[in-house]
Amino acid sequence: MKGQGDFDGWEVWIEGLKDGKWERLNEYEEAHEVASGDKKQERHCWLESEPGQEFAFCLTDPNSSEYANDSYKVAYYADGNLVNSCIHTPFSLGTPSTTRTYKMRITQANQVMEAPLKFAKLSLSDDPTALSDLKAMVNLGTIRLELTSGTGWATGRGIAGGYQRPDLRPVHERSKKGLVGMRVEPGAVTPAKEASLANFYAYPASFQQARSHAFTFRYRTRGILAANGLIELPPEEPTGEERERVEREKEEADEETRIAELEAELNRMRAKRKVKTEHPVIPEPKRRLKGDVKGRSIANPIVLD
Repeated sequence: MKGQGDFDGWEVWIEGLKDGKWERLNEYEEAHEVASGDKKQERHCWLESEPGQEFAFCLTDPNSSEYANDSYKVAYYADGNLVNSCIHTPFSLGTPSTTRTYKMRITQANQVMEAPLKFAKLSLSDDPTALSDLKAMVNLGTIRLELTSGTGWATGRGIAGGYQRPDLRPVHERSKKGLVGMRVEPGAVTPAKEASLANFYAYPASFQQARSHAFTFRYRTRGILAANGLIELPPEEPTGEERERVEREKEEADEETRIAELEAELNRMRAKRKVKTEHPVIPEPKRRLKGDVKGRSIANPIVLD
């Protein structure tokens, strides 16, 4: 999705890991909401995704001197839970700077851990202990990136803080969240590694440089997007087994047609033979002519009765 207003020229997108390669995921029906007052500018769309797929948030700036003196705090949310954050600093060096984030940071047993961001199939249950708080699940099925302008400065290296682990209990059936089909879960969890650290000061709303923007992706499987009329699926390519079945049925149809043609021809022959048997044609006897000698005719022959 492309930013608008104060963030004209910025772009945010989601990449999915497929066969060891990162590929941009398909987006549908983009919409933009203009900011009013302290409200962030909003942009949102539908995102085609699939369970088991790891994904990454990607952000690029327009390489404009207008933004070169500012830093931006980037906050990443999955299903309404803050899962990571960083500081993005644009540069006016001829090349837009890009930030890619593909891990969440969580606190587990007083230790900061990190794990790949991954779409997972949503588990449903009728168990009373299943997650059923609609307020807590209002953002289920969404991933979100928020940008806030300010000033950032490096403080050295270390391990950045983690965030609360998402509640991954099965969702109660009566919540109707089964229509979402998926949620975001952490992949393989490992201890967080040391990285560059920084502090950030957000500009007050009264500052001229104060700006903010949010990008929300409502992720769904291809099948659910099609079922909701958001996309139209092309005709599916037949499988090898289906192609063999179609060829076999065609051959059988051709054989049936040929058999019918042969039976029709046989019936015509039988009918013809029957007519000959019931109404035989008796040839008229030849009358010999007197004077017809060994194939030679004599003038004025006499007919012999």
